[in-house]
Amino acid sequence: MAKGKRLTPQQIREQEEAAAAALAAAEESDTNPVVPTNDVFGGIGDTPKNEIKEDPAEKELTRFEDIRNYYEAYTGGKQSTFYLPEELLRKLKAKLSEEDMSITDKIKSLLLTYYFEDKELKDSYQKRPK
Repeated sequence: MAKGKRLTPQQIREQEEAAAAALAAAEESDTNPVVPTNDVFGGIGDTPKNEIKEDPAEKELTRFEDIRNYYEAYTGGKQSTFYLPEELLRKLKAKLSEEDMSITDKIKSLLLTYYFEDKELKDSYQKRPK
């Protein structure tokens, strides 16, 4: 199909039916053939399941330094609110601005360095949702 040309609803329906039939046939034959792709699916299914490699970064960590590095690099998490006197918060923001660091990153660094013990970090890592 030429770029920029739109498909009619009938053409889209036909492509969807063909892809669904190919997927059903692959599931019935218990093999992992490559599902044909087209512009509608944008490359979805062009890697058979048996060729998908596991990310080595997903392996279970056991060393404290690796777990600490995992948490230092972690960007998700839950939001929380804390309260400080206004003048301390202003000073904190000014210092962190000079360091080019966010409040979240600084608190995380302080907790990992000074507050949590090795065993506590390892326990938290083991209990994290996977």
